[in-house]
Amino acid sequence: MPDSPDLSFPFGPQPTEILGRLARARRLALGLTPEDVAKRCGLEWTYVLELERGVADPELDVFLLWARGLDLDPVELMRQANAILLEENAWYAEAVRRGDMSWSEGEDPGDGPAPW
Repeated sequence: MPDSPDLSFPFGPQPTEILGRLARARRLALGLTPEDVAKRCGLEWTYVLELERGVADPELDVFLLWARGLDLDPVELMRQANAILLEENAWYAEAVRRGDMSWSEGEDPGDGPAPW
């Protein structure tokens, strides 16, 4: 089986980090522990923590379970994550603006100095 491609962005926070941050905030707002969320989703609590830290990249079925376990609409969660990425990741914002997600080593995301 071929290796999976590296789909991470070259600069700034990654989508998994943003999703994890949003999910953790939601979990805390609901007064739930990682164990509570895991029971609601049918996941291991250690995996829930990995998702919250942004070190695990959930497949679609896990993402849907995780969002529903937090009483979140998965589409709205993705909209929130996208808005934060546009705000916090200059490379992502520039790539969206130009309609091209490709990048080359040393690329500056925009006209000004690199934010990193």
